[in-house]
Amino acid sequence: MKPILIPDGAHETRILRPDEYEAVVHYIPKPIFKAMFQTLFFTGLRYTELKYVFSRPELFSGTTIEVPSFKAKSKKIRAKRWVRLNHLGVMATINFLNNGKAPPSHEGWRDNLKRWTERYAHISGEGMGCKCTRKTWESYLIISGFEPFRVCSSMGHTEITSLKHYVNLPFSDEEIKQIKELTVGWK
Repeated sequence: MKPILIPDGAHETRILRPDEYEAVVHYIPKPIFKAMFQTLFFTGLRYTELKYVFSRPELFSGTTIEVPSFKAKSKKIRAKRWVRLNHLGVMATINFLNNGKAPPSHEGWRDNLKRWTERYAHISGEGMGCKCTRKTWESYLIISGFEPFRVCSSMGHTEITSLKHYVNLPFSDEEIKQIKELTVGWK
């Protein structure tokens, strides 16, 4: 099946289909990296934010993650946001914070994702990178019918950004059903 790619500046970022997400998770060789991937996926954190939360685990309340803004425009509007989690996000975050290993560099993580995707999961690495999990999770929340304002406030985006990129993605009815199962319980 053709990959879903969305424009992201000069590049394109991949939106994982549910079976692609499952394949990547299955083939990540180390539990430490699997926990990182799932935390990035089920929280929608930016990679920089993940590294920050690792160094400050007290930002995780058990149901949300408090994240200061790292974007110049956002700093003027709001100093922080609260990332909402479902049960899968809570479990992934607990596993990540308990694993004791700091995330690798952006480049190292991107290279790992491409290697795991291509070599082990036998999926094209096109569009794979640090933003892939975040953009996939946001698309899943929008597709699942959660209120756009709540999704955007959790992700740190404007509604226009979310709706422009994620509402009309080419998921099949079966994929939408699988997506809704992954997002159950998101608040």
